[in-house]
Amino acid sequence: MRPFMRPFMRPFMRPFMRPCMRPFMRPFMRPGIAVPLLAILAVTGCPARNPSSTLNGPPLTPVSRAELASLQVPPVAQSKEVYDKLGLLADAGDADAAWQRAHYLLDLFDSARFATDQSSRELLADISGRPSDAMRGPSATQAIAELAVVEIDHVLELDRAHAMANQARSLASFDTDFPRQRAQAFQRLQELKRIANQGGELAGNARLRLFGYCRSALEEAGELAGSSHRIALSHCLYPLFDSDPEPYFASDPSLRPPPPRATVLLDALGTLVKEPAPERLRHAFAKQEAWVAAFAETARKMPVLDPVAMRLPPAEHATPFDDYPMIALGDAPRQERVAALRSALRADGRAVAALALPSDASATLALEAAQLAADADASELVMLVSWPQNLRVPAGDYGSTFIKGGMATRLASLPFSLVRLEADASRPSSQGMKAASWDPRRAELQLYLLVSATKWQLRSPFGEVASFTTSTSGSEDPRLALREALRQIRTAFPDEDGLIVVPTEGASYGALISAADAAHVDANGQDLFSHLALASSPGKVNNGKVKNGTALVQRIARRAAASIELSPASLASGIPVATRCYQELLDSKAGSAGTVRLEVGADKRVQAVGPSALAECATRAFAGIMIDQGTPSAELRFGLKLSAQAK
Repeated sequence: MRPFMRPFMRPFMRPFMRPCMRPFMRPFMRPGIAVPLLAILAVTGCPARNPSSTLNGPPLTPVSRAELASLQVPPVAQSKEVYDKLGLLADAGDADAAWQRAHYLLDLFDSARFATDQSSRELLADISGRPSDAMRGPSATQAIAELAVVEIDHVLELDRAHAMANQARSLASFDTDFPRQRAQAFQRLQELKRIANQGGELAGNARLRLFGYCRSALEEAGELAGSSHRIALSHCLYPLFDSDPEPYFASDPSLRPPPPRATVLLDALGTLVKEPAPERLRHAFAKQEAWVAAFAETARKMPVLDPVAMRLPPAEHATPFDDYPMIALGDAPRQERVAALRSALRADGRAVAALALPSDASATLALEAAQLAADADASELVMLVSWPQNLRVPAGDYGSTFIKGGMATRLASLPFSLVRLEADASRPSSQGMKAASWDPRRAELQLYLLVSATKWQLRSPFGEVASFTTSTSGSEDPRLALREALRQIRTAFPDEDGLIVVPTEGASYGALISAADAAHVDANGQDLFSHLALASSPGKVNNGKVKNGTALVQRIARRAAASIELSPASLASGIPVATRCYQELLDSKAGSAGTVRLEVGADKRVQAVGPSALAECATRAFAGIMIDQGTPSAELRFGLKLSAQAK
C-alpha cells in the first residue's frame, strides 16, 4: 500500500484484518499486497471464531509462564515461536494474549531504536516480512510503528477498556504521526508525560520517547548556530518541563525568556533514564545513560552567553539579544575572522554582527570589531550589555528554577550603524548596505559624542555644544547632564535623532556603553537619539558663525526656548507644525515674538491678524484644523521661555 493511501484505507481495512486477515497478513506486509487481500476477503467473508481453536489447526493451549518468560529483549531462540502462538490466541479472541503480543512488539521496537539492538531489529524484520537490510531509517520506523498500531487496535477491539492498550495506542500514534507543529508537540508530549508519571507497564516506553525527542533536539543544536541553535534547544523544553514553552519561540526577542542552556537540559534529560528501567528496556535505558555521559562535553562547549559571567556593562534601556552572529577577537589572522563572520552573516541574512567585551576592556577594541564587521559586509554592530528584566515565570517553566522574584539579568544589545566608518572602496555595495541603516536627514547637525577616560563631549563641525566630566570627584552625574543636553537639542531640532559616537584612547567599553545608553534613551524610557553610529574620529571643527551669525550652542538654546500659547486647546494637534515654523523663523529673526489671531470667514477662508511671518506659521499649522473642526477663531502667542532665552 502506498504511504499516501494508508491514512485513508486503514479505517476500512481493520474490520477485515481482524480476526480473519491476521493469519494471512503477516507474510504480506510489503507495499502492494494488502489491497488485493482486502478485495478477496471482502468477497469471501471471514470464518467464525472459536476461542479454543485456530482457523484450521488443533485446539490451542494457553501460553505458560515459562513461555512468556522467553519474550525477552534482546530476543532468544523461542521468542518468535511464543510471539506467533500469542497471535493465534489473539485471533481466537484472547485479549490478554493480544496484549502480551502488542506489548512485546512495542518493546522490540524500542530496543531496536534506543538500544540499537541488532537481534531485535532482525526479529522485527521477520515479524513484518521486511528484508533485514531494510530495517533502518524513517521508512522502517514508520512500517513497524504502523504494525504496532494494528496489534494494539486488536487488543482494544477485544477489550475496549484495556487501560494499557489505550496508553500503548498513544505511544504508537506518537511514532506513526510525529508532531510537526509546536502546539501539537505540547499536547502530544503531555500525553507521554502522563503515561510516564503513572508508573505503569509502559512508563519506560514513554520515558524513552520523551528522551528521544530532547536528544534529537540537542544533537541538532550542536550542529547549528544563532537562532537555529536557540530554537533547537528550546524544543527540549517540551518533554522536560510542564509549562508550555511557546514564549521561547517568540519572534520578538523582548517577549522571549532567557534561552535554555544545554548543560541544564542535559542534566534534566538524564533523570528520565536514571530511574529503574523495565527489564526488557534495560539495555535501551543503559544506552541512553551512556549517551548523556558522552554528550556532556559537547553540551559544555555549546555557547552560553551569560551577561554576568561575561562581565558585560549594564544598560538601563536595551533590546534583548536576538541571536546575531558574534565577532571573534581572537588570535586568528584577521582575514580568516572576516571570512568566517561574512559567512555567518550571509547565513543569518540580517547583516547585523554582535560584539561582547568585558566592562573594563578598552573601548578602542569596539572600533576594531566594528571595522572587522564592516569589512565582512555588516551594516550594523550591536554591542552586548547586561539588562535587568521583570519576568512572569509560571510554575513548571524552565526559568522557575533560577529566576527568583521575577527578575532576570538578560543579555541585551545597543545598535550602532557602521556607515560612518571608512568604506572599502573595492566593495561599494557594502557601503550601500551600511547607508541603509543610517538616514543623514536625521543627522544634519552632524553631532558627535566623544567618549574619553575623563569626559564626554558633544560637538559638531560648528563647535563644541557641551562637555561633562566623568571623574568620580565630580558632583554632577554625567548621564543626567548628557541626557538634559540631548533633550534640549531634540526640543530645538525635533527631527534630529542621529548621533555619532566616537570612543577615544583610554575610554573603557563600560564607559562607551554608559554614554551610548544615556544618549539612546532617557531615564523614563523615551527616545532621545534613537539612531547611533560609530566613528573613529570626529569631523573637522568649523568655529565660524552659522544662521544669522549665531554659534550652534546659542541657536540650540533659542530654538529650544520657542513657546506657543494656544486658545482654544482643541487645536493642539497643530502645535508641532507651528513650533517648527517658529523655530526656523528664530534662526533668521532672533527676536521674533507676538500674537496672531485667526478667523474663519463665511467663505471658509482663514484670515490672520498679526506679524506677517508669525501669521504665516499660524495659518500653515491651524487653518485646516479649524475648518475641519468648525472652530470660528483662535489666538496664538509666540514667544521665548524666559528660563531658556538666548541672549
